[in-house]
Order: sequence, then structure tokens, then C-alpha cells
Amino acid sequence: MNTQQPGPMPEYQVDPYRLLEDDLKDVYSYIKTVLRRNTYQEGLYEIATYYFDGNGKALRPMVAILMARAINYHMYKENSALLASQREVAMISEMIHTASLVHDDVIDQSDFRRGKPSVNVMWNHKQVSRFSCI
Repeated sequence: MNTQQPGPMPEYQVDPYRLLEDDLKDVYSYIKTVLRRNTYQEGLYEIATYYFDGNGKALRPMVAILMARAINYHMYKENSALLASQREVAMISEMIHTASLVHDDVIDQSDFRRGKPSVNVMWNHKQVSRFSCI
């Protein structure tokens, strides 16, 4: 079986970050809104939102959003806008992943994460440990 494509391959690439830029901004904004609404302990909001500045790779929410848009396009043709439940899947996937990064930084005593000082460098160990209570 021949697996080579006949003729030249197209010379274009789709940048998923540009394609999903508005959706990702919306997801990060929604994360901050949800955390603001549900963070009751003084000072924890700043820790909880520290990594949600849009500087991560956002692989998990991108996969969730791309799948949601593909499904929506298949079902609704003209309107592939995200449903609230689909946005929440993207949000939750990023929140769980980021919480695991915070935990990893504390355990490994890492100094940097996502190109900036890690949470355990910015705040004391007790404050960062309380982050898991959110």
C-alpha cells in the first residue's frame, strides 16, 4: 500500500492559538470569575489565579474547544459556538491541570513555572498549601 500523497502538500498551517484566541480568553476570564465567586479565604484569589494569565500552552482547553466546535458544526452547521457546558469542560480541564502544577511546584520546590516565579516562591508554603481548599 502506498501511503504517500500524490502531488505537493499544501504550504499552510493553522495556528490553533490564533484560531481559538477569543475562546481561550473567554475560558480564562470565566475561570477567574468562578474563582472570585468561590474563593472565601483572604489572599487565596491571587494565588488561585496566578497561573491563569494566558501564558500556558492551554493544550487541554484547546482540545476541548476544538472537539466542541467540530461537534457543534456537525450538528448545527452554521453555528459552532461553544455551549456553556462545553466551555465548562475546557475550564475544568485547565483548572485541574493547573492545580496539579501547583502541587508539583510545592512538592519539588520548583522556582519557576510558565516563565515566571512559581507560587511557592511568590507566597509561603502555608499559603500555597491552603490553595487546595478552594
